[in-house]
Amino acid sequence: MKFILSLPPTTNHIWRYSGHGVYMTAKAKAWKQEAQYRMKMINTQELITTPVEVTARFFLKWDRDVDNLKLVLDALQDIVLDNDSQVQALHVFKAKDKKNPRVELEIA
Repeated sequence: MKFILSLPPTTNHIWRYSGHGVYMTAKAKAWKQEAQYRMKMINTQELITTPVEVTARFFLKWDRDVDNLKLVLDALQDIVLDNDSQVQALHVFKAKDKKNPRVELEIA
């Protein structure tokens, strides 16, 4: 199963801290909702409940960290996977594509 999604926010734009704890930013919530909507449109199958292998290919405008992968895996939960803890192998690649930045996910 393959998905092409917009790039998620960088880790510095995903989480905020307050006196009440850690919370997800509006920008991160919006990306997650958009990603889940796109995945729902493609995935018409039941949730996968078995262990999976995920390949994530980040195509970036410029060189940056891809440590925002947690948000990408969280978006899979309850849409494609029963739980993102099912990911048994994870392959992450990055390349440059200034004209079409994106993340491509493949679940096997």
